[in-house]
Amino acid sequence: MVAHLNIHTSFDLLDSSLRIDALIDKAKKEGYRALAITDTNVLYGYPKFYDACIAAHIHPIFGMTIYLTDGLYTIETVVLAKNNQGLKSLYQISSAIMMRNKEEVPIEWLKRYDEHLIIIFKEAELSHKQIIDAFEGKKELYLNHNSNNTLTGKRVWMQSARYLNEDDAETIPALHAIRDNTKLDLIHEKETLDEHFPSIEELQTLNLSEDMITNANEIEELCQAEIAYHQSLLPQFVTPNGETSKDYLWTILIHRLREWELNDKTYFNRLKHEYKIITDMGFEDYFLIVSDLIHFAKTHEVMVGPGRGSSAGSLVSYLLGITTIDPLKYNLLFERFLNPERVTMPDIDIDFEDTRREKVIKYVQDKYGEHHVSGIVTFGHLLARAVARDVGRIMGFDETSLNEISKLIPLV
Repeated sequence: MVAHLNIHTSFDLLDSSLRIDALIDKAKKEGYRALAITDTNVLYGYPKFYDACIAAHIHPIFGMTIYLTDGLYTIETVVLAKNNQGLKSLYQISSAIMMRNKEEVPIEWLKRYDEHLIIIFKEAELSHKQIIDAFEGKKELYLNHNSNNTLTGKRVWMQSARYLNEDDAETIPALHAIRDNTKLDLIHEKETLDEHFPSIEELQTLNLSEDMITNANEIEELCQAEIAYHQSLLPQFVTPNGETSKDYLWTILIHRLREWELNDKTYFNRLKHEYKIITDMGFEDYFLIVSDLIHFAKTHEVMVGPGRGSSAGSLVSYLLGITTIDPLKYNLLFERFLNPERVTMPDIDIDFEDTRREKVIKYVQDKYGEHHVSGIVTFGHLLARAVARDVGRIMGFDETSLNEISKLIPLV
């Protein structure tokens, strides 16, 4: 068996110290063939995990740890995506958990999405039989190696990995203390977590049964989900008279040229050049949608910035009212904004008035449906000074000492 099916990465915030780059390095050296990311309730680490695995020629498996409940008992459960439909199911389950602020997942939720998922129950006891029986007849259902022996079902070795090596075990109580804003217990001996990422040699010493090895290999082969990048997922802009987005965009642009009396031939040639690149790349709907947002804001007493970044180099953006800077007047380059040799989404930075931003978001939700509108998340990494203060605090250092320690650490 050269697959690990229960990895919690550092994206399982303050519950794992296992960094993806260090994990993949060790897995590659050890000769692992497949790894499964199974952070609790969240999928934050998927893109980085997927890219790192592919670069290292390791088979990435997408999963999630949930706590499944029948209302009376709760069991730790790992769900893995068999295919891209299963991956979509994980997105939906995770979104429901986070949006409804749930810590446990009702059986009904998982049954709704289980068709394309593999389910593995961990440390199952007789009290969990009702939960397990709820999925009776499901072929891709397993129990982990230390579940109660009286329960029937296919077995697979599954042990959480939350830190890289055995001597990293102390990182977990430290993370928990930071998370819970408590002090670290430096007196009593820590319990053995046994949640490091094992070497292949360690796995071989477990003397796993042939069935467990076969089942692990079977799960690895079943899981074939992939992340598809650079998909065209933009909604289509609904034009007033049913014309195509390309035709409607061109009509608006020509009208603005005439309305603003930009009759110089250089403007028309620049417009044709930009329009061709935009439409060849399939971004006409994008520009119409952004223009619509700006127009709504400006006509509903929401202040909007003049436009920032490379988008100021676009005449199309200027004519649509997205930016307020004439790029030809200031010799700004369109290719810094959009280049056919670098196929990426246009990046238009828009500043809406802080106190009225929600008004614009609600407009977008009402127009395109709230399930088609999402916020984005940014992950910050603690620098050395911040880490020193956090660790010093949970170890009981006073504020004066923390300040002195921080000053000794250079800013990088």
